[in-house]
Amino acid sequence: MSKVVLSLAARLRLMALAVTLALLGLGAYTGVAFHDAALDLRLGATRAVVQQSLSIAQRWQEQEATGKVSRAQAQQHAMDEIRAIRYDGKEYVWINDMVARMVAHPIKPELEGKDMSQTQDPDGKRLFMEFVETVKRNGSGYVDYLWPKPGEQANSPKRSYVAGFAPWNWVIGSGVYTDEVRAAAWRFAAVSLATALVVGLVVLAFVQRMANGLQRRLDNAQQALQAIAGGDLTRPVSAGRADEIGRLLQALERMRQDLGRMVAQVRAGSDGIGGACAQIASGNADLASRTEQAASELQRSAASMQQLAGGVQASAESATSAHALAAGAADVAQRGGEVVHRVVATMDEIQAGSRRIAEITGTIDGIAFQTNILALNAAVEAARAGEAGRGFAVVAGEVRALAQRSAAAAREIKDLIGGSVDKVEAGSRLVTEAGGTMDEIVSQVRRVAQLIGDVGVSLQQQAEGIAQARDAVGQLDTHTQQNASLVEETAAAAQHLREQAQRLESAAAVFRLEGMEHLPAVRTDARTQAAALIGRVAVRAAPPSSLQPRPQSKAAPAPKPAAAPSPAPAASGDDGEWEQF
Repeated sequence: MSKVVLSLAARLRLMALAVTLALLGLGAYTGVAFHDAALDLRLGATRAVVQQSLSIAQRWQEQEATGKVSRAQAQQHAMDEIRAIRYDGKEYVWINDMVARMVAHPIKPELEGKDMSQTQDPDGKRLFMEFVETVKRNGSGYVDYLWPKPGEQANSPKRSYVAGFAPWNWVIGSGVYTDEVRAAAWRFAAVSLATALVVGLVVLAFVQRMANGLQRRLDNAQQALQAIAGGDLTRPVSAGRADEIGRLLQALERMRQDLGRMVAQVRAGSDGIGGACAQIASGNADLASRTEQAASELQRSAASMQQLAGGVQASAESATSAHALAAGAADVAQRGGEVVHRVVATMDEIQAGSRRIAEITGTIDGIAFQTNILALNAAVEAARAGEAGRGFAVVAGEVRALAQRSAAAAREIKDLIGGSVDKVEAGSRLVTEAGGTMDEIVSQVRRVAQLIGDVGVSLQQQAEGIAQARDAVGQLDTHTQQNASLVEETAAAAQHLREQAQRLESAAAVFRLEGMEHLPAVRTDARTQAAALIGRVAVRAAPPSSLQPRPQSKAAPAPKPAAAPSPAPAASGDDGEWEQF
């Protein structure tokens, strides 16, 4: 559900109405407060009168107590003084006793001496018995009942204050008619409400007039703002009085004037931008033509350098192939020398092993000799033992026989190993001589490979010099192409600037200005010419086909080594730019 938005004038009217209702409410509350205050004031006066009557009775009772007067005289003097009391014009004080018998009544003396215990008001309240009960219960208090006013027959609401005088069993009371207080309160409330109503109506009338004027001026301001929002800057804004709204309207008028001047300047500036864009496009076309001629000359120079570099590169590749073959032969010879060295190392290891076997065989021979001596000693000991050592003597004989055979076998192995060691030493000397010969062969092959490599290096240096010259020409051509690209970007920027100027002019054309409704627009032929020039620059900036890399021809189908170095491509740092153009 949409929220209701009240206007400023409506809110002012509601505020004035609220003030009026608040004043009326205040008047009503004042009337109620006046009624309560007036009633309390009247009741306070009644209570004071009753207390005064009690003082009178107390004074005469003291006279009785001192014996100066009798009780009847004292009571009579007290009743006379109390009957004479009047306050608020016509209010009085009466006296009855504790059995509800009327003792003194200044307005209706015919009631004196009568039993009033059965007297009731129209509501059925036994008012005198209620007086007695209030005194018995609290000593004093208020009682509400109905009683006719003096000189009238109709009953009126009355509130009386009663208090007991114990020495004489009297109930002294007096009351006020509450309808009079209510009537006075109503009169006061009527005056208050009438005053509040008049003041509220005056406030409403003033606020209504102020709201109408405020709404009228705000409507004028809204219409002026809507006209500005719609692009109409020819409508002046009237400020009126120089108050807050007037100052706001003056600021709005200054804003309209400043905005009109700004729009006029924007229109004039957009026309100037359009003419400048056409001039920039014309200059870019001339620059693109000269850049194209320079690029053509550089392309022919680059083609000649490319052919020369191809011939030198072919010779360098042939020298590189020969160097690779020589290097391969040197590698083979070197591997042969390494094999011979490994054979020599193997023969040395065999010789060392043979010597070690001879040493082990000598050790075995020594062990057999020692075993033979031990077996001989065991046989001697067995012979000394006689018959008890015969079996041991047989074992010792067998051990001796085994030891002798082991010694014989060890001597034969030693002889064989000695012969093998001699032969191995002879073979090792021959292999060492063969290794020296292979080293000389490897040295000669390396010298040949070095000479061929020097020739290849010289050719490669020549090729690099030609490549550097070609790279320089390529860089010049690249810079020329970059210049062409800058020309194209400048033309595109000029066209973009022209489009922005047209959009700016279109945006400014929405506003209507005083005396400037028909400003000249930028001519369309200049825009068409600029677009055509930009197209020409884009065509001329295309990459030339003569500078594309071509495959290099070889002089002869020579075998290609596995690790042969390849020459670096020329102008490698500008590959992305060549692809761009």
